[in-house]
Amino acid sequence: MHQPAADSIGSKTKTTLRKKWSKEEDEAIIDFYHAQKALASWSDVSDDFWERLHLHLNVILKVSQGKSAATIRKHVLHVLQKKHANPASAKGSRSETESVQFVEQFESTVHSLSTDHVMKLSQILFKEMATRKGFAHYSEEFVANLFASSELLKHAGRSDVVYKLTNAIANRRIDVNKMPFGLIEYQVDFFSATNVHQIRIAPDYRMWLKGMVAQFGTKFLTAFRGPMWDGRSAEERGNPCKAQVNVCAPGTASLLPARKRPAESDATAQVRLTDPLGASINYVTLVVH
Repeated sequence: MHQPAADSIGSKTKTTLRKKWSKEEDEAIIDFYHAQKALASWSDVSDDFWERLHLHLNVILKVSQGKSAATIRKHVLHVLQKKHANPASAKGSRSETESVQFVEQFESTVHSLSTDHVMKLSQILFKEMATRKGFAHYSEEFVANLFASSELLKHAGRSDVVYKLTNAIANRRIDVNKMPFGLIEYQVDFFSATNVHQIRIAPDYRMWLKGMVAQFGTKFLTAFRGPMWDGRSAEERGNPCKAQVNVCAPGTASLLPARKRPAESDATAQVRLTDPLGASINYVTLVVH
């Protein structure tokens, strides 16, 4: 009895197991390209595009169960690209009405997704919205960092300042053009920097500090800031994470105009102050220690 060759059996098995691509899948891929506004080229896409497309087809639409991101990419570049010069020339299936229905369907099924999939979708949607709003430099890790921050604050028994500050700014409950926002901004910038030279002091915070030094002397600033880098090594000085700080603020020298900074530590300098109401204030003498 004739026995088929081993490689022939393997070939037939691979052919049998190879999953065919349906019209629905191809249209879903084209719809995804259109939704991402990736219309010029099938291959000129971001590094994470294929993983997002895989998630879209397998998890959300559930039309390509079991097909990996690499398999989807191969199908797009070897099949769809030969049929259509670019995504713009390919016709998908989704009209505006169908897009609305898709959103509604997504809302009804998202609860069944795993936490990891929901997080991944949140990052994808956040990055897309950030790009559309002109904040393309935002990392998609922002979403994970947001929840990590809130969880850390919750476990520490602290108020969720991330959530509350966002609401306060968005609803204009705090004026971002005057104190105390300048002080808040400096605290956040301080601990976000790797070196103090990266931090800019806002005019409203600078003016407030100058007024406090003029009223109470430079000892105020010493107590206000705390030990900072006293006792730290030369390598650690200037590193915000190594500072022993009460309230983040620049040193006295940073508050003085560059042309009037004293040459010696025990010298004096005159600074012109302007109060918030625009009243005239005479020159005051600051002693720099």
